[in-house]
Amino acid sequence: MEHFHDMEHCPRLSKVFAWVETHGLARLTLEHAAAVAGVEPHYFSSLFRKKVGVTFSAWRLRQRVSVAQTLLRKDVHSIAQIAEAVGYKDSRSLERASKTLSGLTPATFKSGVVE
Repeated sequence: MEHFHDMEHCPRLSKVFAWVETHGLARLTLEHAAAVAGVEPHYFSSLFRKKVGVTFSAWRLRQRVSVAQTLLRKDVHSIAQIAEAVGYKDSRSLERASKTLSGLTPATFKSGVVE
């Protein structure tokens, strides 16, 4: 899990990162993350951007694609199953996100061409 800054000084965000470590990214929405942090969504969004340096949505996108790419390299599950496991409704959504961030498709990672 990518942590951008030392979160010891921000216990609210530490709670969110700990929740993600335990439960994964699949069900994590801004509203849910704010609830875990114990604040309103608007405040959480502002706090997250200030402390992490990117928006919550951008961070979640990067995390989902990163986890998916790791799973695609070593997992026997289908692209659709991995997409669902990291929070996408279908493999096409994961494909778009992966291409946006890395320029590569999930199939490229699945094939083992990328290390």
